[in-house]
Amino acid sequence: MNDMVKELQASFAEEATEIFDALDNTLLASEQVGEISDMDMANLFRAMHTLKGSGSSVELMYLAKFAHVTEDFMDKLRNGEIYFNVSMIPLLINCSDVLKDILDKELYGEIDDNIFKDMTSDLETSILACIKKEDASLKDETHNSYYNDNNDFGFFNKEAQDGKAKLLAEPSSEVKKALEVFHVIPHKKQENTTPKKSENKKTKQITQNTIRVNLNKIDLLMNSVGELVITNAMLAQHTSSIKEQEVRDAIDERLGALSRHIREMQESIMSIRMIPMENVYSKFPKLIRDNAKKLGKEVEFEHYGDAVEIDKAMIEGLMDPLIHIIRNSLDHGIEFPDERIKNNKNTIGKITISAEQENGQIIVKTKDNGRGIDIEALVEKAISNGIITETKAYNMDKKDKHNLIFEAGLSTSKTITDISGRGVGMDVAKANINKLGGTIRINSKKGEGTEIFIILPLTLAILDGLNVRIGEEKYILPLNVIIESLQPHPDMIKNVGSGEKELLILRDDFIPVIRLHKLFDLIPSHTDLPDGMLIIVKYGERKVAFFVDEFLDQYQVVVKPLDKNFRYVKGIGAATVRGDGSIGLILDVLGIIEEEKQRERTSKGA
Repeated sequence: MNDMVKELQASFAEEATEIFDALDNTLLASEQVGEISDMDMANLFRAMHTLKGSGSSVELMYLAKFAHVTEDFMDKLRNGEIYFNVSMIPLLINCSDVLKDILDKELYGEIDDNIFKDMTSDLETSILACIKKEDASLKDETHNSYYNDNNDFGFFNKEAQDGKAKLLAEPSSEVKKALEVFHVIPHKKQENTTPKKSENKKTKQITQNTIRVNLNKIDLLMNSVGELVITNAMLAQHTSSIKEQEVRDAIDERLGALSRHIREMQESIMSIRMIPMENVYSKFPKLIRDNAKKLGKEVEFEHYGDAVEIDKAMIEGLMDPLIHIIRNSLDHGIEFPDERIKNNKNTIGKITISAEQENGQIIVKTKDNGRGIDIEALVEKAISNGIITETKAYNMDKKDKHNLIFEAGLSTSKTITDISGRGVGMDVAKANINKLGGTIRINSKKGEGTEIFIILPLTLAILDGLNVRIGEEKYILPLNVIIESLQPHPDMIKNVGSGEKELLILRDDFIPVIRLHKLFDLIPSHTDLPDGMLIIVKYGERKVAFFVDEFLDQYQVVVKPLDKNFRYVKGIGAATVRGDGSIGLILDVLGIIEEEKQRERTSKGA
C-alpha cells in the first residue's frame, strides 16, 4: 500500500469517527422512543452508504463489504420491505460497533477473511432472521450467504429483490428464536412502527464550504504568528530608543496598527482551533448505554453547554478523565434498581455533564444522583494503605477527605469489574487534567450523589499576561486568573498559627497570602506586605493573594510548553519569548497553590 492511500485512509478514519458518532446517537435516541422516524432512517441509510462508498474508495474493502450488508438492510427498512420492530435497533447498534472494529483492524492490517467472517457471521444470521422466508430455498442458505464465490453481495432472494416480499404483521416463531439468541427479542408488539415512504418533497441541497485541516498545520501557523508577535515586540522596544520624537511617534502608530492586525490573526486562528463541547458529549451516550446494560443498571444521560467551545488540542487530554469519571459513576455511583427503590429513588439513575465559560476558563461538571462517596470508608482505606496517617486524617477537612479519591491505587470497591474497581483511573484523570494546566475537585454527599468539577484554560496556545517583578526577576502571571490588585494597609493583614501564615482580610473575606520570593528563593525588594503589592488570583473556587514587589505592563504572549523543551520546574507552567529576545517564565497558579498547601502540611508534621 502506497503512502498516498495510507494518508487517504487516515483522513477517512477521522470522517468515519464523526459518522459513527452520528449513527450511534440517532440509534440510541430511537431506542429510547421505540421507533425510527422516516427522516432518521433516511439519515442512517445515507451515513451507511457514505461508509461503504468512501471505505471502498480508499481500499478498505472489509469495511465496505459489511457496510454494504448493513446498508441493504437499512434500505429494506426505509422502503417498508421489511417489518420494523424495535428490537432491530440493538441489532443495528451492534452492526455499527462491528464496523468500528473492522475499520480499526483493517487500518492496522489485523484482519483477514477468517477474522472478518468470525466478526460478522452472527450479525448476518440475525439480519437474515428479520426477513420473511417465503422462498424455501432461502431456508437452506448458510449464515454467510451474503457473499458468493465471486464476492458479490447475494443479500436477498429474488422475490425480495423484486419488491414482492410481504410485510410481516408479527415476526414468526423462527425469527423470534433467532432474535432471542442474539439478545434482540422484541419487548412488546409495536403498532404502526414500519417506516413509511415519505411523500415527494423537495429537499434543499446545502453546500458545505468546509475542508479538513490537520491540527499540526494550524499549530505551525500559530507558531508563525507567535514569531510575528515577538518580532513586533522587539521593534516596539527598539523604537523607544529613537531620539527623534516625530519619527518615534510615526513608527509607534504603525506598530500599533500592526499589533492590531496580528491580534486579529491570532483570534482567527484560535477560532479554527475551537470546537463545541457537543463534539465531546457525542462520545458518551453509547459508552453509558453499553456499560449500563453490562452492569444491569438503568441510566439516562443529560448534557448542557453544547455550544461552549474548547481548544481542539485539549480534547484528547480531557476525554480520558471524563471517561474514567463516567465509568466510576456507572460502576460505583449509580445503584442497582432494587437498591434505588429501597432508598426511595427512581429506578433510573442519571448522569449529567455541563460546560460553561468563566474568566477565560472552561468549567466542565459531571454529576450523578447515585450513592455518593462514603468518606469514612475512603479514609479508613487510605490509612490502611499507608497513604495517610491517623493524625493527618484527624486534621483533614471534608474537601481533603474527598480528594483522597484521586490517590493512586485507592478504591473502596469490594469487587473488581471490567468497568472499574481496580484502584486506577481517578489518579490518572487528575494527572491528565494537571498536564493541561487545569484542576479537578470533587463534592459528594452520601446517598445523594457526586459532583466533579474540571477547570481548564480555554486554550494552551496564547494568553494575556501581566508582568510582575520579584527582586531582580520578572515573571508573567496569566491575566484571566487575576481578580484585583492592591497595596494593603497593615490593618488588613492578620497572622495566624505560629505567625508564619498570613491572611489578607478583604471585604470580610480571609485570603491566604503566598510570598512568591520564598517559593523561588529570591531576595525581594520588600519584605513587609504593605510596602509591596498583593495580586488576588482565583483558580476554580480558591482565592489566594500573591505577594510581589510590583506589577509592570501587560501584553499577549505565545505559550511555549516548558516540559517539552526543558523539564518541569516547580511553580512555572510555561515560557515565552519577550520583546528583547529573553525568555519569560509564566507562573503556574495551580502548581503554586498546591505547593503552598504541601508546605503547610509539612510544617504541621502531617
